[in-house]
Amino acid sequence: MNIQKTLLLACMSAVFAAMPATAQHKTKQKKTGISVEHRLYEGESFFKAKIKRPLYADQRWSIMWPENGVNCNVKKLQEAIIASLSDKHYPSIDAFVSFMENNFAGNGEWQKVAEMVETETSFDCEDEYNPFPQSIAYNVETTETGCEGIATYRISDVYDLGSGVGAGILFDDRYIMYDLYTGQVVKYEDIFKQGSEEAVARLLKTNAVNLNDYKTLINADFPPVHKDNFYLDHNYKTAFFIYGKYEVASGVDGVVKLGLSFDDLKPFMKGR
Repeated sequence: MNIQKTLLLACMSAVFAAMPATAQHKTKQKKTGISVEHRLYEGESFFKAKIKRPLYADQRWSIMWPENGVNCNVKKLQEAIIASLSDKHYPSIDAFVSFMENNFAGNGEWQKVAEMVETETSFDCEDEYNPFPQSIAYNVETTETGCEGIATYRISDVYDLGSGVGAGILFDDRYIMYDLYTGQVVKYEDIFKQGSEEAVARLLKTNAVNLNDYKTLINADFPPVHKDNFYLDHNYKTAFFIYGKYEVASGVDGVVKLGLSFDDLKPFMKGR
């Protein structure tokens, strides 16, 4: 199994004023990653295979965890990350990691993905297409935001449905902010004042209109603030809220990231 582990230091520059620094030491970061690619089918044609073959799937993943340290509640962070995966069929982070590791043979070759395919799949005519994802990519990584005390994690997964009827590519992005001093996942309520949701949603809708795009976002039923999918970027002095899934290109469902400056949000933020 090709696993590369690299020790990285959280090297950022400014602490968000509303985040309490109750410990003297923050936590170092450790990265674990696997990247393997394998064709779903082998043969002269992917979708018009003339013989029966077991269905296989590509999966790639990369995860950066905090190391155990002062006030580092790794379990809580792992639970928050695993809950953010769009398929949500893993009961725990251990189950997810075990699933990924057990789908690689000892020699690095890809094994059959039992969770995705219970029986062999065949394509007997040209009209049939792959009803299962052609490939899945998971990625968990830190996002540089310029905040020393907060590690921001981007959890993304991509489902490639191949070609044919019902085909397309599905993208999903989620963000989690983790306080390296308190060992807590940062919530909307930790940063924004109570009752600020409607005002922030109005600002976001104005932002979407100014983009002159993503028409599904700017209708009268603009979705509420995504309190569980946002992050602060101190480099750009902007809070980003993530919405999805929306068709961002032909056959591609993706996410829309709307940003509001700290200046615009100042009346609604704690400690500002």
